[in-house]
Amino acid sequence: MCDQSTQESDAPNPGVWALLQRGRRNRNAFYGQLLPKALAAQEKKFQEEEVRVKDEPKSVQEHLALYQDLMAQYEAKKRRLGLGEMDLLHGPPRSG
Repeated sequence: MCDQSTQESDAPNPGVWALLQRGRRNRNAFYGQLLPKALAAQEKKFQEEEVRVKDEPKSVQEHLALYQDLMAQYEAKKRRLGLGEMDLLHGPPRSG
């Protein structure tokens, strides 16, 4: 907003240019409306990342338990579908 030499052709799209013009006309109102939304979005992103990190296995034992659970699910699905060793990953063999 401070760089007054910015031209409309510098903007990636008309919406961005309009937003810049609005901010230039009334900076306090612009930040008063935009900043709370931006901060709320950033806070939500941080909270989602925190939940994701908390849910990740921490120890080798937790990683191993997760791996064993996933392999058991894989084997059960493979048996249920009557597939061979790699068929579930690659699909059944194609007939020539």
